[in-house]
Amino acid sequence: MRIESVTYTSSGRTGAGSQQLTQWRVGAILEAAVTRDPSGQWMINVDGTSLPVRLMSPDGAVPAEGEQLQLRVLRNAPALALETVETTPPVEPTLSDAVLRYLPRQTPPSLLVANLNWLVRDPQRTVPFEGPVATAVRELWDAMPQTHDLTNADKLAATVMRSGMQLEAQLASVPQSAAVTMQTDLKALLLSLKQSLSKSVQVPMGIETINTGSPPMSGDTLRPLPPMPATLSVIDAPNRQLAELARQTDGAVARLTALQAAGAAGAAWILEIPVRKENRAEFVRMKFERDSSSSPQDAQAPWSVEVALDLGMAGEMFARITWAQRQISVQLRAASPAVVTMLQQHASELTDSLRGAGLNVQQVVCLHGMPAEQSERRAAALLDVRA
Repeated sequence: MRIESVTYTSSGRTGAGSQQLTQWRVGAILEAAVTRDPSGQWMINVDGTSLPVRLMSPDGAVPAEGEQLQLRVLRNAPALALETVETTPPVEPTLSDAVLRYLPRQTPPSLLVANLNWLVRDPQRTVPFEGPVATAVRELWDAMPQTHDLTNADKLAATVMRSGMQLEAQLASVPQSAAVTMQTDLKALLLSLKQSLSKSVQVPMGIETINTGSPPMSGDTLRPLPPMPATLSVIDAPNRQLAELARQTDGAVARLTALQAAGAAGAAWILEIPVRKENRAEFVRMKFERDSSSSPQDAQAPWSVEVALDLGMAGEMFARITWAQRQISVQLRAASPAVVTMLQQHASELTDSLRGAGLNVQQVVCLHGMPAEQSERRAAALLDVRA
């Protein structure tokens, strides 16, 4: 919002003292209270000086009577002009601490899942491990959703709830269901595996997990998680296998916790869900994001959901679903021309299905090629921390 004085001019301030001249210098930030006089004229009060002003807002919004504003001086001649300074709510220290603590330790969860898959394919491979570790491995693997769970709305919603992103919130809001939650939530089962491993093996000091993937950032273009090799298959000694598994489990927990902190700080919610398909597992990445320019109280604020998949030999696939003004738009992208052709052939079916669910479909488009990488990361409050 822009504010201009109706009476203040540079000539009218020629006799001002040095303190006032400094106060009204271009770029200075002022604290001002906004009021209205009996005639309805808007006034700002800065350090005891009241000035009648005009308010110019592109959306017609006006401040509340008595509201305190931070104003930046745009010019002081020939007339005074100011603008409001947008303030960003500070990030809770605990969230900043979570970033500093967990992001450096994170590893792609696809590394751990590849090794879990290798272990469960042959029960003999977990025989050298202690019972609790083998049990925790099997329970985590069995809790992963299967591909058909993503084709049903109710099962998909349950899969998202069990992804680990809402573990602490669920335990706090529904404590009577804690026992069930701890047996089905992926983060809870990751923590159970981590605890079992900590009792079975001591990870040597000074040996760090190799960070084989960049940390997930909400401002990045969402890309699939590439498949990783089962590193345990080339390690012979059971103790060394346990140590490697412990490091990868810790890295997966750290990554998930960092994603939780990012979402809690107001960034996009990024989910990385392992999905079982026949005798292997793949990852589905999702990003849920509310329009940052909308008010938190705006129930009609636009939302977008992005999904990234790795189709193996067929390459990557990307989907973006946008909901705004009671309309839904779908953009589907694929690296393979053959996949794009297939998507185009079934686009009308998707449109009919969405309309059958009561949605107003604006468009469904199928494009060749993945989204371009963003040239600049958006500013994220979560990462605005002081060393």
